[in-house]
Amino acid sequence: MRQEKFIENIVNRRLESISSSLIRKNNEYASVGDVFEAFKAGAHFSLHTTKEAVAWEFMVKHLQSIQQIVSNYENNKKLPDILLLDEKFGDAINYLILLEG
Repeated sequence: MRQEKFIENIVNRRLESISSSLIRKNNEYASVGDVFEAFKAGAHFSLHTTKEAVAWEFMVKHLQSIQQIVSNYENNKKLPDILLLDEKFGDAINYLILLEG
C-alpha cells in the first residue's frame, strides 16, 4: 500500500474514529469533571487498587480478542469480520490513550 493511501485509508480514518469514540464514551462512562471516573470506581470492584491497573485490565480483553482473531486467520485462513476488527483495534488504541492520560 502506498503511503498516501495508508494515511488516507488507515491513519486519518482511525484518528476520526478515536476522537468520536472517546467523546461518546466519555459521555457514557464519565462526568464532565473527571474522564477517569469509571476507572477509579472500577478499582472498588476489581482486584486492582489504581485506575491505571483497571484500565489495563479492561484493555487486555480487547488485546486477547485481537489475538484470537489473528490466530483464527492464521489457522483457518478465515477472514475476520472487518467491523469487529475495526472495533477491537479502536478499543485497544483508546485504552492506550487513556492509560497515557
